[in-house]
Amino acid sequence: MEFGDKTEIYTSVCTVHHDARYFDRPYDFLPQRWLDPTSHDVKEASQPFSVGPRGCIGRKYVSCSISRMHCSFSAFHMMLLTVPFLG
Repeated sequence: MEFGDKTEIYTSVCTVHHDARYFDRPYDFLPQRWLDPTSHDVKEASQPFSVGPRGCIGRKYVSCSISRMHCSFSAFHMMLLTVPFLG
């Protein structure tokens, strides 16, 4: 199959996420698959925000929100550690 220059080819995210070539038990909800270093799942196949000019417009917002949440939790945790015990 040949494609001309500047041809863009897209695939459905849902199709990739439910492909047994990339994920073991693709139709099961297994959040631990992302944390398991021995997992044989091809995690690179997952592109939740997509890439390129047609990528998710909310990607930067989500990244910022996660960073702010992390900073808030870190500051709260540090604040708890520095409060003297009053008991």
